[in-house]
Amino acid sequence: MKKLIHKKFSFGGRIRVAALVDASAQQFIGKIITVGGWARSVRLADGGNIAFVELNDGSSIKNFQIVVQKEMNGFDDLCKEGIGSCFLFKGDCVKSPGNKQPVIFLYINFTQIKIKFRIAYTIV
Repeated sequence: MKKLIHKKFSFGGRIRVAALVDASAQQFIGKIITVGGWARSVRLADGGNIAFVELNDGSSIKNFQIVVQKEMNGFDDLCKEGIGSCFLFKGDCVKSPGNKQPVIFLYINFTQIKIKFRIAYTIV
């Protein structure tokens, strides 16, 4: 059986989620990377001092965890968002303390990309 080869980089130099949830993700530790996608969940922890964003860009069925500390710019705006919000994060990639994924991402800067559209239906 052939092993599927995943592209590591996407448009704009972003790292794909598939590359970050794979065992080869160790190569990104200690580097500042950019990752983007849609939020599968946004949740608060540590009494509201930390937010965890489960992000997916469609390159993997697994999600990638972003850790955002309250001191970061835009923390309050991020916490107001929910499932389906589109984000672009730039930050440090560090070794995960757990064993569910090889690396986690500590946010430095993020841009929220709001995509709004309206579908008109005609009933006949």
